[in-house]
Amino acid sequence: MSAALEFEEGSKVGAVFDVLRDRQWHCRACEYKHVKSTQLAGSGGIQGLKRGNRNRPGLEIISGNHYCEKCKETTYQDKWTGGVRESVVVGSMPQAFMRRVVDVLGYRDVVDRTRRQPHELTVDHKLPMVRWSRSESQRQTDYEGMSDADIRQRFQLLKASVTTC
Repeated sequence: MSAALEFEEGSKVGAVFDVLRDRQWHCRACEYKHVKSTQLAGSGGIQGLKRGNRNRPGLEIISGNHYCEKCKETTYQDKWTGGVRESVVVGSMPQAFMRRVVDVLGYRDVVDRTRRQPHELTVDHKLPMVRWSRSESQRQTDYEGMSDADIRQRFQLLKASVTTC
């Protein structure tokens, strides 16, 4: 099945898949250093593989704590089961909504609680899209009807690697 999966050359998601394609457990602490990302689990990595896109199905990836022979420690690891599932196609958030989220959440990166400029932040759903039901998808993407309380419940801000707001 992996031969049918195609990724943009040089993409982070492709680099992560190159690690997982053997269907073995892989340590996040030591086996993805070539990916050069501090947010390996995000949309450009593990979650992006799980979600899929218009051109590629989502992948069944499991994660958990396991002993790593390289690190000699118990670490968080990922494994592609070899399975695929229907992709979860992501729509784009309107720019005005993303600016509103940044305002409501106070320009603070959730990881290190640092106040940042809007262009240094990525708006991220707290609940991964791969876990959305049809009704949850409607709630998560009702950008016009979302209250400030809904925004605080459903979104977080992460340090961006590219301009998003």
